[in-house]
Amino acid sequence: MRLTRASAIAVFAVTHVAECEPQRPCQGRVIAGALGVSPDSLLKLLQQLARAGVLSSTRGRSGGFSLGRPAEEISLLAIVEAIDGPIDGRVPQAGLRGMARTRKGIEKAMGESARSVRNLLERTTIRDLSHLSESK
Repeated sequence: MRLTRASAIAVFAVTHVAECEPQRPCQGRVIAGALGVSPDSLLKLLQQLARAGVLSSTRGRSGGFSLGRPAEEISLLAIVEAIDGPIDGRVPQAGLRGMARTRKGIEKAMGESARSVRNLLERTTIRDLSHLSESK
C-alpha cells in the first residue's frame, strides 16, 4: 500500500493539531508553515477532515482547527479514508473481459490485503504518533 501525498499531509496536520495547545484552535496558516506546505491546499484537506469529524473548525480571528475527538479515538484509517475514500481492495474493471478465475483470485487477494491494512490503520491512533503518547 502507498499513502498518497494528500493523506500523508493530513496525518501530519492532525498530529500537529493534537500537539497544539488544547485551549486554543490551531490556525491553518500556522499548520501549513510547520509542515512546509501551501496554506491553500492544506485548507482544503483540513476542511475535508472537519467534514469527517476528525477535526473541528472555529471561524473568526482567533479561530482555527482542533481535534474533533480525543487523539486516542482518531485512527489513521479515519484520516486516510476522509481524504482518499474507503480502502476496499476493489479491482478496476477497465473494460477487461474473460479470465473469471484470475479476476476472482485477484479480488480475493486484494480484499484480504485491504482488510489487513484497514485493521492496522484502525489500531494506530494520533495519540500513538504524537508526543502525547510519551505522557502515558
